Amino acid sequence: MADEMQTGRVPDWTGETAPDQWIAIVSHCTLVRNLSDFAFPARCGEEERHAVQARALDAFERINLFGAGRYHESTHLDSLSWQFLAERRIATREILQGTAGRGIYVADAQNFGIMVNGSDHLVLRSLAGGMAVRDAWNRAGTVDDGLACLLGFAWQERLGFLTSRLGMVGTGLRVSVLMHLPAIGLLGSVEDTAARIRHRGVELFGVAGGDFGMAGASLWSGEMAPPGMPPLPGTETPVLQCLLSDLEGAVCTSPKNAVGNLYLLVNQETLGVSEEEILFRVGHAAVEVTQEEERSRALLMKRGALEVADRADRAMAVARGARLLGFGEALELLSALRTGGALGLVEGLSPQLLSRTLLAAQAAHLVLARGSGSDPRSLSVERAKLFRETFSA
Repeated sequence: MADEMQTGRVPDWTGETAPDQWIAIVSHCTLVRNLSDFAFPARCGEEERHAVQARALDAFERINLFGAGRYHESTHLDSLSWQFLAERRIATREILQGTAGRGIYVADAQNFGIMVNGSDHLVLRSLAGGMAVRDAWNRAGTVDDGLACLLGFAWQERLGFLTSRLGMVGTGLRVSVLMHLPAIGLLGSVEDTAARIRHRGVELFGVAGGDFGMAGASLWSGEMAPPGMPPLPGTETPVLQCLLSDLEGAVCTSPKNAVGNLYLLVNQETLGVSEEEILFRVGHAAVEVTQEEERSRALLMKRGALEVADRADRAMAVARGARLLGFGEALELLSALRTGGALGLVEGLSPQLLSRTLLAAQAAHLVLARGSGSDPRSLSVERAKLFRETFSA
């Protein structure tokens, strides 16, 4: 199954990021659709879910999706394989706990997927590197148009597309950008930044690690970490050593609890607004947040360039020499290195390299793509090896 999922392939979106896009990591477009003559998946029986799946697969074949990807049925995927697809941001965590009759189509480029019988009958997820919401939308919208000609989607003239989640009714579209905002975070201005864009129907969330979704929770084995202390290598449970996504584009928390200085910018309105308006709002907000982060970085360099450089150099020293590396510490190292690379303080780094390392450092990636054991200590050892190989070259 690992070979079928092309675990060794680098997703195309990690190479699409422009060389100067250090702040925006990846853009997501997520479209939710349901068939009009079936109840939502949670209300469907197993026979009905299989019928939905069969109809979806027939439509996929008729628009030639299988010429550039393949479908994985749930019966052929174990929990680690599902987690791998979620770590690649193709699958959302809503489908991980589904029942029989579910599955996922994955494009060979690993920048597009369609989940069947998760939270809804169909959830389309498109990815594009950097601040490229329109590129992500064009891919998702094209497939959506093709499927709409073959499948009768649940739609109501006054409300729009009907979904199992009330907050998605209307366009059924979530557009989001995963962003690295260390300077805004360090200066304590993230709440002010979020408030300035909220009136446009766009929210700025902190990204949470793992699948707990609990504000303030740590990556320690079910415990709360002491304030200011990273998790000890080898103590993190595998299910927490990842960055999953949900329909929003990430498992979100309050901005003050963001891990690795990672934040998600995402629309909150789908009813009464068009797809074009959503794309405009999120794209405009992403530019505004990027400009705020750039001003904050300039201020940090003016106030303490030596401290910023020291943090980046220390991160590189640990990355090149660590023998045990927990996921929480890896996120902090990648944040410091991404900041140092963007400011020209560390040579030999690129946004593409750091995005690929962020993916590869997650638990299921270490197991399936690198052959690590799945216990916490083995993952810590293999992650440290990954960092030494990546940053000592």
